[in-house]
Amino acid sequence: MAVAAVLFATTCDVGASGRATYPGADSSKDPTGRWSIEYREPTPGSPHRLFLKDIKSGRVSTLLEFNRHVECLWSPDGDALAITDYGDSNGSSVVVFRSRQPAKPIDVEQSLLAQIGRIPSLYENGHRYFEAFRWLATDKLEFRVHAHDAGPGEEYRGVFEFDLRTGKVRQAGKSTASNPRLQRPALRAAAEPLSR
Repeated sequence: MAVAAVLFATTCDVGASGRATYPGADSSKDPTGRWSIEYREPTPGSPHRLFLKDIKSGRVSTLLEFNRHVECLWSPDGDALAITDYGDSNGSSVVVFRSRQPAKPIDVEQSLLAQIGRIPSLYENGHRYFEAFRWLATDKLEFRVHAHDAGPGEEYRGVFEFDLRTGKVRQAGKSTASNPRLQRPALRAAAEPLSR
């Protein structure tokens, strides 16, 4: 018996936050009402899928296939969409789509690596979670990174801004790394008990 994929038509009001979670919502409109995200359930051999629909023209474009769940965050003007993909238990990623160019996604982690480089206290951890947090402006996304598991009590937390116009990433606040191995030697020596 073949199982048919069903495209849901029920609309979820994303409200002031511009957020929608899939699975969960069936579809959601951007804050301006020009675009809609539509969701298809997985079928045997096919993952969850998201589509972007231009409400005026009816044109539908594939956005993303995913395995577990995603959170979508519309920009205030509806011209961009940040999707946090919680793809597996040891990480999540953020991809940004322009509504008018959905076939050209921007991987925020790759932008971070290109602009800032490989942050040792982040990348020594195997569990890395990138999450779209909020739009600071119509073209500026704040995202957060949390990483852990390099050792007992070791973790990294950082806040960054991604500029959609330039593709640049900058650190937006003080990152914290609780990793005794990365502390300066004088601080590490002061923290260690004196041996007798």
